[in-house]
Amino acid sequence: TVVAASKAAREAYAARPGIPCSLAFGVAAADCVDCPVRRALEEGATHTVEETFRGPSGEAVETSVTAVPLLGGSDGTRLVLLLARPRAPSGRLPAQTRLASLEAFVGSITHAFKGALNSLEGGVYLLESGHRKGDSARAAAGALMVRRNLVRVRSVVANILYYARDREMHPEVLSAREVVESAVAQCRKVSDALDVDLAGRTQDLAFPGDPIAIQAMLVNLVESALDACGDGESGGERRVVLEARANPPWVVFEVRHGGAPLDPATLAGALGEVYVPHGADRAGLWIHAASRVARAHGGSIEFTRAEAGGARWVVRVPAV
Repeated sequence: TVVAASKAAREAYAARPGIPCSLAFGVAAADCVDCPVRRALEEGATHTVEETFRGPSGEAVETSVTAVPLLGGSDGTRLVLLLARPRAPSGRLPAQTRLASLEAFVGSITHAFKGALNSLEGGVYLLESGHRKGDSARAAAGALMVRRNLVRVRSVVANILYYARDREMHPEVLSAREVVESAVAQCRKVSDALDVDLAGRTQDLAFPGDPIAIQAMLVNLVESALDACGDGESGGERRVVLEARANPPWVVFEVRHGGAPLDPATLAGALGEVYVPHGADRAGLWIHAASRVARAHGGSIEFTRAEAGGARWVVRVPAV
């Protein structure tokens, strides 16, 4: 049942508080086989599906639908945030939507770079002043700040490239063990700089995929988890685990961490076809790039909050 609807949803569809969502969006209840709202409630994870909604005049609207589980209402009711983004018939997004997303994207990365550069300047100051005064502890703290923020700048730049263009996939037979070990090795400097424990676990599995894209996807998720653990504010376990396992017909990659989970707004903006930044978030850009890789391989990506604190990402890609 619809609890609240934005002005855009009321205008684009028949969404009004108090009516079933199937009626609001013109979808027959019998057709809701893979209902993202039901799955979000049952599993406590975000789900995205492609659906055909009906506009006010009954016209078909091809839509990308993302359901994000929320903490709940004041009366204890379990709530789901439903985001519906119309898809252009040609498969390309409307120009207005792409321009609006680009404007928000530029603002987001500007804030991300500004924060990293300010921290770099602070690190350089501590490093130089520590050397002048013979204070090795101060110099070491400055060097650590410089290393951490160089890593963050590199990650932002790498993900801008994934956001800016659709890269053609070149699949080949990959070893899950090799890609996990490679991703962990690539993120080792980041984990050392942030003082976060990083581990990889995997089975001997083979699956088809683009080696560069799969590697980038796993690195993005791991770096997002490391950043969540290393921000100094989460108070959770400073540990990240990347695991690969078989779950036919899928190969499953799971990233678990003890840091602060993403907030629903950042999560929803990152998992859609268009990147919608929320504030000065770096994590949203990481996750958006990773989700594009998962979808390009015919897979999916899900986010779950752990009951004991922290969170996990689960990526499923076809095993054959």
